[in-house]
Amino acid sequence: MNKGYLFVVGIIIGIIIIFAVISLKNKKNRAKWTGLADKELWIGERKPLTGRHTLESVPVVSQGDSPGVSYTMNIEIEKWLHNKDTEFRELFTHGIGKFGKLKGKDIVSVAIGGPKNDIYVDINVRKFTSTGAEIPEECKDLDMNDDGKTFITHKLTSVETHRIVLKYFPIAKYFHLAIVLTQNRVDAYLDGKLNVTKIFDGDILMPGSDTKLPILYFMGEPIKGHMSNFRYINKELNVRTVKNIYKHDINPNNNKDIIKDEDADEDLVTDEDENKCN
Repeated sequence: MNKGYLFVVGIIIGIIIIFAVISLKNKKNRAKWTGLADKELWIGERKPLTGRHTLESVPVVSQGDSPGVSYTMNIEIEKWLHNKDTEFRELFTHGIGKFGKLKGKDIVSVAIGGPKNDIYVDINVRKFTSTGAEIPEECKDLDMNDDGKTFITHKLTSVETHRIVLKYFPIAKYFHLAIVLTQNRVDAYLDGKLNVTKIFDGDILMPGSDTKLPILYFMGEPIKGHMSNFRYINKELNVRTVKNIYKHDINPNNNKDIIKDEDADEDLVTDEDENKCN
């Protein structure tokens, strides 16, 4: 048999094996991130940033001494629609308010803004005092004291909205955004790299709280672009996990390709290892 023919056949078989191995690895990784996420939307799809959408009853459970929530997604802004009368265009809000006007129980709102192509993140930060006074049920969170008999009542005294800015996202290409909120800190990532971090004098999430809030998408002015691979995770993600999700999720098509990264680890690691009450 012709040696050249055998050589070509060998190359074809090798390519098929490589693609099969990559496909199998990606399925395993996709299952890992699906298992980590509490809610997912538009996995392997390109959702236009128009037409309002609501994800109902999204759980926010603060577990242990280090509660956290994380949001990861791909975003593509095809064309910048600058309008002097529209300062911000909202991507999503976790709560019932909107960007620039969060309600007391809301957590976070994310928007793109002009005239520069920046991302704005509004975060509600709460302050409490410990008291034994009777206060409305919706305004308190109860923790057992050390003696196992009495309760400490945390009274909500104020809610302030703080804003961070991620500078200069790319136009006409997909980029990956991750927002990680802990009890008193926000970490914001662009394309797997930490872009902004800030510590607050107050609590974003109160330990021991357990509530459900909707996530509202595209409620403001229309945006010419797409979102894909949105994941909500009811826990804090570390830097390594954010990077690995970025590498896997940045492909907006069928979630099949992993970006090459010479510094990447062979195995993916998760993190297992209005001032009133309204």
